[in-house]
Amino acid sequence: MSVEPHSQNATAPTPAIAPGAEDIDVRRVAAELGSRGIDPRIPALVPGFDAPFFQAGLAGYSDAAMRIVARRQGCPFCVTEALLDRTLLAGGRGFSKADLGELHDNIPGGREDHPLAGQIMGSDPKEMAAAALKMIEQRARNDRAY
Repeated sequence: MSVEPHSQNATAPTPAIAPGAEDIDVRRVAAELGSRGIDPRIPALVPGFDAPFFQAGLAGYSDAAMRIVARRQGCPFCVTEALLDRTLLAGGRGFSKADLGELHDNIPGGREDHPLAGQIMGSDPKEMAAAALKMIEQRARNDRAY
């Protein structure tokens, strides 16, 4: 990676691309962080979790198909994309897009996609709580309920 000394960019280089950043040995940093072990709060919240990493929930990225790819590469725990509470409550597009159910016959997910954390965004705590219950309910539905 090289950084132009007189860039035409409108913003100054961030530390991630500043001169000298290319000298960071990411493998060494990863090994060093891995040697410290896992944060004790994680296995307390996710019993059986023994890896120092998991796939974060990213919009447009952590749908069921990507979670399955990540799990097949050794990722033990995944998070869904952020879903709007009102979309979940209305049963709209975002509800099925999260693919939290057991739709083994036509879309990825199902038994291979466990454990899984749901991610809900909203502004009303009561609606967010109701949406969380809807996610739990969806997990319990059988394939034919869709």
